[in-house]
Amino acid sequence: MEDLRDLVGLTYQTLEQRAADQRRRLPHATLNAAMNGRGRLERELVEAFAAACGLPPAESRRWRLAWQAITDTTQRRHRPHFD
Repeated sequence: MEDLRDLVGLTYQTLEQRAADQRRRLPHATLNAAMNGRGRLERELVEAFAAACGLPPAESRRWRLAWQAITDTTQRRHRPHFD
């Protein structure tokens, strides 16, 4: 995500404003925390980020699916195993 943010050259505050213009929530402090490993990447955050970066809908969908795959893998790892 940081690579995309660098590529589009937008600050966290600008991304927040662009998301708001699209009627999405993307608080810059929440995004900053998530990007620096201090917060959780929620689906809505990833979707708002992709849209604020100007990704077309098909590419935004790929980001959402990637987020879902990572989330599913993480949840499986933390699920208790009963023998």
